[in-house]
Amino acid sequence: MKVYDNPKYYEIAFSFRNISDEVDFIEQLIKTHSKIPVKTVFELASGNSPHMQELCKRGYQYIGLELNDKMISYARDKITQYNLDAEIVRGDLRDFSLSSPVDCALLFLGSLCVKNDNELEKHLDALAKTLCIGGLYILDGAVKFYPEDVRKQSWDMTMA
Repeated sequence: MKVYDNPKYYEIAFSFRNISDEVDFIEQLIKTHSKIPVKTVFELASGNSPHMQELCKRGYQYIGLELNDKMISYARDKITQYNLDAEIVRGDLRDFSLSSPVDCALLFLGSLCVKNDNELEKHLDALAKTLCIGGLYILDGAVKFYPEDVRKQSWDMTMA
């Protein structure tokens, strides 16, 4: 069983994170580097959207982009449960479009998964069409250049 196909287990696996502190950091980056006021935050490869609730609580509109239908459903349930100013869009970070531009884009946990320069260029082109002029792209994670640099992770899950 893949942990990414089980949003609740995924949430539990990463529950060590301090989301409030992470959003504090995002806001500091926005304050320091954005050339425009940020009202809309767009998270690519949003998964179970762990930052969504905290960002909405702080007054941002949240848009998530995700491919995994189980993660999309899980995040949409949170939107309904907490009545959030948010939406989750099904799409691929390598080639997407939104109906309205956004002020800030986020990509976390090394989720920039592209296989070649062409896919990276498509991602950046799609982002350029989506991000407002003067907006901010926050890219978090690690770049792996050599196979020996890949860190292995494993998970044990027990169904109750």
